[in-house]
Amino acid sequence: MKRNLLIVFFLLILGCSAPPIPDWTYESYNALESYKKTILEGKTALSALYFERAVNETKRSGDLKLLGRVYLTRMAMETILQLPLSEKEYRVIANVHKDPENEQFYRLLRGDKDKVESDTLPMPYRLFYAALRDGNEEIVSDTVDRIEDPISRVVAIAVCDKRGICRERGYRAVIDTASHQGWKAVLLIYLQKLADDQESRGEKEKAVLTRKKLDLLKEAF
Repeated sequence: MKRNLLIVFFLLILGCSAPPIPDWTYESYNALESYKKTILEGKTALSALYFERAVNETKRSGDLKLLGRVYLTRMAMETILQLPLSEKEYRVIANVHKDPENEQFYRLLRGDKDKVESDTLPMPYRLFYAALRDGNEEIVSDTVDRIEDPISRVVAIAVCDKRGICRERGYRAVIDTASHQGWKAVLLIYLQKLADDQESRGEKEKAVLTRKKLDLLKEAF
């Protein structure tokens, strides 16, 4: 998402007449980045205000492709946080203006196994989904590790988790990323998932230690 809004900036800057960059571009981008940061930190009330601002500013452009991506960003955050997907607004837009890349990302987030075309996905997810289709956990995890953007990496692991493929290695990757980024809500969710996974595999001592860490962090927050 970040990359696509930056492309808008570059296109405007490189235009022959060098027109001024519209206010909505800055406002939408900043609001969307603030939304992602606050929702992953667990600041739900504040994140809702930022999301509403991102929607309103993007609507000023009249660009349904970008507006669709704003709503897809919310769905991506819901995927990370293990929440039900808010699909309604995106589907309304897609029924009027269907963008191939948006639609494939939407299908990826939904977990539509046989309907995703990896070559049409947003770039960070193309190699990942090609590996995901083969179902080899190590290959998928290796591919995820090569995704540079932290949010895209965590989205990929969350999608993989829906398939029951990325487990301990994926959970630890999310935990490390969330710890580095300060994403409290993400950290707590995936520590819990790691503990449950360890317990399901009979690693009771590891599970106890993970739960103790989880309890300590809950108290700290």
